[in-house]
Amino acid sequence: MNSTSGVQNQLQNATGSVAHYHQYHAEAVALQGTLRAPIEQKIEQQIPLEINDRRGGHLTRTVSDVSIEGLISIKRAETRVSGSKIKGKYVTLATTIVEGLKVFEVLSVERVISQVSTSHAEENGHLPKVTFLGSKFENLRISGIPVHITYNFGVCPPPNQKDETYLANKDFVRATRDSTQSILNRDVLFGLAKTENEQRNVRVSEVLSLIQSKDYQNLQSGEKVATLQKLFPNDQRPRITCSLVDSIDISEVRKQLPRVETVGHTLIIPDFGVVSLGEIEVGIESPKAPGYSMRGVSNGSSPKPSNYFELTMLNMELGCIGDASVRAAQSKGNGQTNP
Repeated sequence: MNSTSGVQNQLQNATGSVAHYHQYHAEAVALQGTLRAPIEQKIEQQIPLEINDRRGGHLTRTVSDVSIEGLISIKRAETRVSGSKIKGKYVTLATTIVEGLKVFEVLSVERVISQVSTSHAEENGHLPKVTFLGSKFENLRISGIPVHITYNFGVCPPPNQKDETYLANKDFVRATRDSTQSILNRDVLFGLAKTENEQRNVRVSEVLSLIQSKDYQNLQSGEKVATLQKLFPNDQRPRITCSLVDSIDISEVRKQLPRVETVGHTLIIPDFGVVSLGEIEVGIESPKAPGYSMRGVSNGSSPKPSNYFELTMLNMELGCIGDASVRAAQSKGNGQTNP
């Protein structure tokens, strides 16, 4: 149930006109994807949950004993989304917990948590702070053999200027480009995973080239966003992909499965597929209009684009013993303060 406490203070001044408000936006999904073999079947989103309004609140969903034709299974999953004002900041939180995940009897994880939280200051709060604290893998295994993960929770540093977007941080974008390029240079990816990384490399290279140009630097904030959007004509959602995972230790795995490799945040498992861990899509998008009307607020207006962060803890492109595209433990956080 959503709380309406404090909404009037955010939306109206003494004359009833719009004074100030924040729109919360959080999404969480436990599992989704597509099976192509041994059977063809869409994997419907498991317990999707979303909060997208100016009232905030807290929502939860749970599910137990999910089985996708016995090939992919979950013992229990939970999604949570919330929006609230805490000590002068608007905080959005999205959490997805997946327990007892098994994929084709090869990959298993006892518990995986995806958590994204953004906070916007009440005054001049257009640039959010983001944290992925709480996100983790517990007992990740390949054929029962443990895999050990090291994280980089500071992977998404904010830009230097408050009126910029995260995609304007040249050091961040350059580091993401270098990481993406190094993965491709190893030439160990295959199939859809290779295609996806090639597309990401093109995107981040184009973004870096643009934000380093003198013409871009001379633009105003709104003009910079519009120029970035022109790089993505299909959906006008500029974005790059980095990872929460700093390194993967498979020393125990390689003792028994010597052909397993890692490159960056990605596992390459022969006869199984490519598994990317802790991927974060960082981008700019226009918030959805809430599905209700409130005094002094025009839902038909076009809100300004804002930063978003979507964390996918397991992005799997599988082949050989099974053919599938599967994403597990996804959380997304966003928000916008007006005016």
